[in-house]
Amino acid sequence: MEVVRLHAETFLRLRSGQASVISDPEQLAVFHCHDYYEIFVVSQGTATHKINGVSQNLEPGMLYFVRPDDIHAYVTPSSQFQIVNILVPSALFRLFLDYVGDSYYSQSLLSPVLPPHVTLARAELETLMQTMRQLLVQGKIMKSESETLFRIALFNLLTTHFPVLPKKSTVPIPDWLKVVNIEMMKKANFAEGLPALYRLAGKSVEHISRSCRKYMNKTPSQLVNDIRLEYAARCLMQSKAEIMDICADAGFDSLSHFYHLFRAYFGISPRQFRKCACELSLPDHLLSGLEDQDANLEKAIPLRNVIDLSQENPVAT
Repeated sequence: MEVVRLHAETFLRLRSGQASVISDPEQLAVFHCHDYYEIFVVSQGTATHKINGVSQNLEPGMLYFVRPDDIHAYVTPSSQFQIVNILVPSALFRLFLDYVGDSYYSQSLLSPVLPPHVTLARAELETLMQTMRQLLVQGKIMKSESETLFRIALFNLLTTHFPVLPKKSTVPIPDWLKVVNIEMMKKANFAEGLPALYRLAGKSVEHISRSCRKYMNKTPSQLVNDIRLEYAARCLMQSKAEIMDICADAGFDSLSHFYHLFRAYFGISPRQFRKCACELSLPDHLLSGLEDQDANLEKAIPLRNVIDLSQENPVAT
């Protein structure tokens, strides 16, 4: 399977980004990743989203935040399927993170195996679609001013629909709990599990439990297991190790419990997850040369689909 790596400079007329409408089935079906971030919303119709080895059903109102190395495509679309997306250069996203500060906890967006997504209520979808339409028009007639308007729209979209801190929490996460979270990302610690968490925190079990629930809306066990599951998913994608061995390596004592937690977290079993990932595995020559895939770009995704000022309905990827 051929995977095309798309580059922001190919599509962006402005330094910030642009909005586009995509409905061409051939264009949607091309497996690709980017050197930029992409936010897309399903405006109408249905399809299957193949993303990082997993199949997800897409319906109107579903809003996705796709990272640069996520490999995805849209297959089996309905006749009316359409997405509207915006392309966010990596440099601009870093500026956003610098501006909002550490409390935004960007790893909630960047670290999961599958890209974050939300389903909008009808009123929310209508409001977002109005914003997208404005960006399309602004990009055509306002030129330099549209960059500022794009940044405002991007800030509002991210902070409204992808808030990564509990909405009810008004108290900053204590520094000790931030440190514990970072340390628990290390394999030796999450494999050990709760004993490592308690040791690193240096506080009573009761205090740790209250703090996890208050600031993270998780129990200590959920915190540890979520980290383990993300690690196991990466192993399933990147290695040929037996599932039982991956289960033990991640720190789970029970294979059946691992299967139960994995299915609850990802929606499919570890075996199904690996099967899907194998179907999307990159050939060696692509792994070693993703940056040189520009030669395939015009054939796979015609450059005529890039937003053109003369087009009534601009289209891009």
